[in-house]
Amino acid sequence: MRARPVYRRVWFIGDSLTAGYDADSGQQSFASHATAALRSVRGGTAASVLNVNTCGGTVADGTRQAMAELSFLPDIVVLQFGENDGPYGAGFAAGYARLIGQLWREGRRPLVAAFSVWNPHTDADYSRMSADIERLAREAGGVFVSLDQASGDAGNREAGRDVSWLNDAGHTLSDSFHPNSAGHAAMAAALAACPALFGCCLLYTSPSPRDRTRSRMPSSA
Repeated sequence: MRARPVYRRVWFIGDSLTAGYDADSGQQSFASHATAALRSVRGGTAASVLNVNTCGGTVADGTRQAMAELSFLPDIVVLQFGENDGPYGAGFAAGYARLIGQLWREGRRPLVAAFSVWNPHTDADYSRMSADIERLAREAGGVFVSLDQASGDAGNREAGRDVSWLNDAGHTLSDSFHPNSAGHAAMAAALAACPALFGCCLLYTSPSPRDRTRSRMPSSA
């Protein structure tokens, strides 16, 4: 039987989806669900989790975030970008490749798990970005996590709910773009479905006080 992977240090880098926008609470964000799932894997207890996000952030912001955390040497990095990088251009793939390159440090190459762009309105530019993300993630020996099904489900989005817990004066009501709690759970489930990451059934547990989150606000996605 193949040994289950062990991930001691986990790093989430992304935009407002990684910050948990439009979930009912921070504990309902996809990052919280995914962290709990990793901790449920026997022998793979995540000893350290870093969640660094920029609301409205782009791939270039992610690269700067990676450079600012040079002391953190993760075993796995979950990337979630693209929603703020439109319109699509030739520079997107080059920028995403630079971001992945910043994750390789001190001879370590963490496993990269890259989400496709959250694309509820089937935007052609987002689809092109997702194709680049898939290619680059696989070239880096990582995994690509498609969100097409999750983002296309209207039940995973719901406008008009009170999300003032975010402490963002410009975003106190949910919109029709960001995932609601069900959407965040669907994102975590898509990540959990990757055999390279888990390869076993998962149980959700509570976030740990050891986890660190750094958010920059405000903006759109």
